[in-house]
Amino acid sequence: MKAKCFSFVPALILCQIPVGFPRSPIQVIDPLVILVHPCPYEGMGAAETNPYRVLERAACQRWLDAIPSLPGSTFVVEISYTVAGPSPGLLDRAFIKRLGKGRVCHIPVEIQSPENPGPLQEYYGRIIRQIRQQLTAEALTFDPATCKTIIWGQSFEGCASGFGSAIASGLGLKTLTQFDYNMSAPDAPFLLRARFLQTVPVPASDVEAYIFDLTDGRFAVFFRSRLTPQWLDHRPIALRLDPRTVRVLSKQAAVVWPQSGGMTGPQSFTLSTVQERFVVGTNLEELKSVVRSAVIKRQ
Repeated sequence: MKAKCFSFVPALILCQIPVGFPRSPIQVIDPLVILVHPCPYEGMGAAETNPYRVLERAACQRWLDAIPSLPGSTFVVEISYTVAGPSPGLLDRAFIKRLGKGRVCHIPVEIQSPENPGPLQEYYGRIIRQIRQQLTAEALTFDPATCKTIIWGQSFEGCASGFGSAIASGLGLKTLTQFDYNMSAPDAPFLLRARFLQTVPVPASDVEAYIFDLTDGRFAVFFRSRLTPQWLDHRPIALRLDPRTVRVLSKQAAVVWPQSGGMTGPQSFTLSTVQERFVVGTNLEELKSVVRSAVIKRQ
């Protein structure tokens, strides 16, 4: 017999235990930890000295160090590659030792892309159904108004940001997701030696900007959707950029803007979080001003 979820108390999502099953007290989860694709370079056999491998190894140690301190009320969603090195298994066993098997949800990996939003949305739907089914089976619930979401994993700009925001959104959570850059590793080569400085919220939105010192005289800004599925988020972020001092880069470091010379003074430019773009310049205060004056437009 299948379990059925229903709204029992307005502030909570509760689950009905099927007739014939032993009844346990409903327990409220908080926080939700989402671990996305940990240690892919290890799984690919990258050399220990590979700079991406170095960063992910450091992030993995931070995850392992943090697990023993997670509250007993935590629920974990793991999205790991099928081909992996030893670290994902170590992490899984550490979660189970701390929380028990019932509070660790393993999501089968599918290769999807924001370039094909239909199949991606269907995959997100399957993930949400699996999470809800496990919550029902384990007599767990959550308060969508207050349950916190903590994102760990790789890559910072891509899968971790994309899956983390999509799962929180799909579950109807209302508290802005938390993603500490130090609990991740990047794709962008210019972030390999960067220092993370701070986050700055974009006014009147769920978007925040991560600001980095690239340690080569430049600074970079990356925009992340905290409660809107990042890989489905085409909302225009309207910016005013000066082509004399600012460049927009892809995460592969290709110059996206400006593509021609001759422009003088600040210009209008729009991007969206799904594009995974970086705004790069040499003046930190100028970039902070760009973020503070950014406007998220409705689609």
